[in-house]
Amino acid sequence: MNYRDDHQDDASDESGTLRNGPVEGVRGMEKDWDYLKPILDSALNVCLAYIDTDFNFIYVNEAYASNCGLRPEEMIGKNHFILYPDGENEAIFKRVRDTGVPAKYRDKPFTYPDQPQRGTTYWDWTLVPVRDGGGIIIGLVLSLIETTERKKAEDVVMQSEEMYRLLHDTMLQGVVFQDASGEIISMNPVAERILGKDPEDFIGSSSVGEERYCIREDGSTFPGEEHPAMVALRTGIRIRDVIMGVWNLRDGDYRWIDITAVPLFRPGELRPYQVYTVFEDITVRKRTERALRKSEGRYRHLFDSMAEAFELVEPVFKDGRLVDGKYQDVNPSWERMTGLNKREVVGKMARSIIGSADERWLEALDRALKTGLPVQIESYNTRLDRHFNSIVWRCSENACGVTTTDITESKKAEEDIWRKQAILEGINRIFREAISAESNEELGLACLKVAEILTNSRFGLIGHIQPPNGMEGIAGGMEWEAYSFTSPHRSERYPTNLKVHGIFGRVLTGGKAFYSNDPGAHPDYIELPDGHPRLTSFLGVPLTHLGKVIGMIGLGNKEDGYNDEDLRTVESLAPAIVEALHRKRAEEEKKRSAEELRRSNAELQQFAYVASHDLREPLRMVSSYLGLLDRYAGKELDAKSKEFMRYALEGSVRMRRMIDDLLLYSRIETQGKALEKVELEDVLAIVLKDLKGAIEESGASITNDPLPTVTVDRTQMVQVLQNLIGNAVKFRAEEAPQIHVSARLENDAWVISVQDNGIGIEPKHGDRLFLMFQRLHSQEEYEGTGIGLAIVKKIVEHHNGKIWFESEPGKGSTFYFTLPA
Repeated sequence: MNYRDDHQDDASDESGTLRNGPVEGVRGMEKDWDYLKPILDSALNVCLAYIDTDFNFIYVNEAYASNCGLRPEEMIGKNHFILYPDGENEAIFKRVRDTGVPAKYRDKPFTYPDQPQRGTTYWDWTLVPVRDGGGIIIGLVLSLIETTERKKAEDVVMQSEEMYRLLHDTMLQGVVFQDASGEIISMNPVAERILGKDPEDFIGSSSVGEERYCIREDGSTFPGEEHPAMVALRTGIRIRDVIMGVWNLRDGDYRWIDITAVPLFRPGELRPYQVYTVFEDITVRKRTERALRKSEGRYRHLFDSMAEAFELVEPVFKDGRLVDGKYQDVNPSWERMTGLNKREVVGKMARSIIGSADERWLEALDRALKTGLPVQIESYNTRLDRHFNSIVWRCSENACGVTTTDITESKKAEEDIWRKQAILEGINRIFREAISAESNEELGLACLKVAEILTNSRFGLIGHIQPPNGMEGIAGGMEWEAYSFTSPHRSERYPTNLKVHGIFGRVLTGGKAFYSNDPGAHPDYIELPDGHPRLTSFLGVPLTHLGKVIGMIGLGNKEDGYNDEDLRTVESLAPAIVEALHRKRAEEEKKRSAEELRRSNAELQQFAYVASHDLREPLRMVSSYLGLLDRYAGKELDAKSKEFMRYALEGSVRMRRMIDDLLLYSRIETQGKALEKVELEDVLAIVLKDLKGAIEESGASITNDPLPTVTVDRTQMVQVLQNLIGNAVKFRAEEAPQIHVSARLENDAWVISVQDNGIGIEPKHGDRLFLMFQRLHSQEEYEGTGIGLAIVKKIVEHHNGKIWFESEPGKGSTFYFTLPA
């Protein structure tokens, strides 16, 4: 839009309004200017000012003046830098005036001296010279868009990857991620709308090769390698303030975008592994700036090509009260958004078009007219099933402008995020309850409560299948308190042993989740028993474990009925409920088994002690009388009788040894001594002393490596080594025994080994070797009670260790056991 400097007084009156409208090149278009000027004056997003070559204001729109805290007429004729002194900005203005080269800035900070409460604000601004027909610069056009909120959003994106992902899906700017090679890996819905192609058409593609769709501001091709994302990947530097025109296939036109490309680095790496590009659709701004300098036809083109839906509405009053609005004009975006035709709308009342005007929309219209301030509202159109964000502002005394953006996707994304967060919190609560709940029923009630809250259900039931054809309740909601089912199989609060039929049966036998908001009309519905809570709606989800249906969760009586989201919510909870209940049941079973095992072991130990103790006295008497009989009548007995006598005496000796070993076995855990630090080499010395006779008789050679100090029961450790070394001496081959004791440290435990060159052990006997009274050889071959290794194993386990062996028949054996280091 050109103004002549020497006709400033002719162009505006004392009120600051333009009397003649645009001058150079557009004479005769005053009517169009009068029509469009209110729209420009009341544009919300763009602050516009026309300044003469001395930097005095000739024209400012409402948005510009409002940001300065003034009215337009208060600014006309005043000098920009007397109002807002700033040496740097004044130098920029002079450079543009003197050189004719436009100046553009992004996120330029500015602090209003008379509005300190606003703090630092940020602006995208363009300063363009205006020339007359002879090419002489006669003024400057300054266009400003406040970017304070966008700047804050970018900073938040940089600080939090998680919040960035949320912004990625919901922010008003387009966002594209590319990998290190430049291939696109993701984009948000805004980017899809701006670029005009489906994500699948972009994913995997690169900036290189797309040159035919991208242009610079001068109309030349924008090479792919010079796209901001590719430069950021190549240099590792953030690229800002790049303007690009992108061909939108859906719109059949270029969208102008303002691009920032930020490289992302992994810790310790010097090359970026990704780059994200944030771009804002500045098409409207570009067209607005162009409209200021060109004819009304260009203004109309801008109006028609706006991405936002625009409607110009005349308020309709009755008895002084706003009752409706009459459409004066709508743009193509509005037609596309609503599916209505402009010819069918203009001149018609809103109520006649959409049935009844949204009361909040009418309130916003009324408030904008009364206050002169823009009003923002969100609305939901039931006919279109879409959510919209609208800004209503007063264009004139008799007209309001309304720009509308479809925010359905962002609303859905926001609702989906909240739903998923609620589900995650519910699952967390279920697993917390699984830890703290005292019983399966208490846990079931907690799980059910989560499902009832998330679905707004009045009551519910969790049950598991009870063969052959029933379901037993695990937990029931509050409405079961009044339950009076006539079956004798029920708890105090909810039914048990329900027959698997009706709508419950459909869930349990079919294994499929479903809901019904009219269960009485469902083909599987059966009459409810007396006292059953009235069922106005029903949702059932099977509970499965290892691919098998084991029960169900049923919910009822949501006030406004169930929907697919409720079904997905409970299906998401179901695996957590199954896992929690399964763990709690296993935990309870483990406790019962442990208690039963403890009781059984205690009884067995008591029995072994009592039995062995009570058997000792009768055995002593038998041995004594056999000895007396041998002493007094031995000479009178024949050879056969003496042999029988010898058998009896030897048997009593073996029996006494067995009783002593059994008594020792029973006392390992109950009568052990306090653990103390013990030198295993001292223990070995005691064992060798006790086995001195057997060692000398067999000619055994016993060696050892350095042995550690361990914390053990000294007496029990003597028993362990004495049994193992004694067995190595006893079960020897023809050559003299070679026995070696060693130790090594492994994983915070000492591994002690006793190696021999004896007869060895068949692998098939491995499972029997450490059991009580298990002998691999006859008494005639090798004497013993068969309890020794069982005692060794129990002592080692009593010390939190384990024992095993390796052996090969004819080549000897090695026994290993561990002790805590």
